[in-house]
Order: sequence, then structure tokens, then C-alpha cells
Amino acid sequence: MHKSHNFTILFGYFRYIILAMTILEAIARMEGFYQEGSRAQRNNNPGNINWGEFASKHGATGPETLKNGGAGRFAHFPDEATGFAAMKSLLQSSGYKGLTIRQCLNRYAPPADGNDASVYEKSVCGWLRCLPTDIIDSFVEAA
Repeated sequence: MHKSHNFTILFGYFRYIILAMTILEAIARMEGFYQEGSRAQRNNNPGNINWGEFASKHGATGPETLKNGGAGRFAHFPDEATGFAAMKSLLQSSGYKGLTIRQCLNRYAPPADGNDASVYEKSVCGWLRCLPTDIIDSFVEAA
């Protein structure tokens, strides 16, 4: 499983543990990867990356298999580590480099696909403790 980095902060007599989420984990959470039996989890595809040339070049074994036996829209990866690596490669590609968090998320999870851009942005920025206008590159490199 993909690991988060934990930080412990002491304030007076209290100890707080802050779970620092990476951008990959934040997107995976929005895509339902951490929900038992979800489509993203069944496909070892934490970012719900579409099946195609990119997914194939990054280790996907093929398209997901739908309940009716047909091929689905999303890629199936052999394990979650490969799925996370593919998502990181996608976010490091020229299509995402230099974008703000807002621009990245609108490209990654467009409203045209039924995503609620404001909820997606607010959730991811809240988990990352960042602004929508922050540039994505340093968050991807840290993942």
C-alpha cells in the first residue's frame, strides 16, 4: 500500500500527529481507491487512468473487464504500485508540468466526465494544505 508521511508536532502538553497526504493519495481518495471493492481498487488503478497507449506503456495489462464481460473505459494494472507509478508519470508529463493545482485537477477530472470540480479541488487542496493556485510540480515530485 502507498505510504503517507506522518509528522508529530508537540504543542505544550499535547502531541498532534498530522498525516501528510501526497497528491497521488489525494487523487486516489477522490477516485474511490480506498473504498473496499471500488472500481479503482479492483483495477489496481488509484487514479482511474483511462485504458489506452499511455496506460499500456506504463504497465497496464489491458482494459478493465465489466460485469457483462465487455471491456471498460479504465485501465487495469497488475498491482497498486504500478498504478500509482503510472499516475505519477502522467502528472509529470508535459500535459501537466507547470499547471496550477486547479488547472491540473480540471484536466485530470474534468466536469464533462461528471466530476464536481469545486468539491475535487477543495478536498485535494485541504488534504495537501495547499492553494488551488500553487504549481503542481513540487507536489508530484514529493510523492
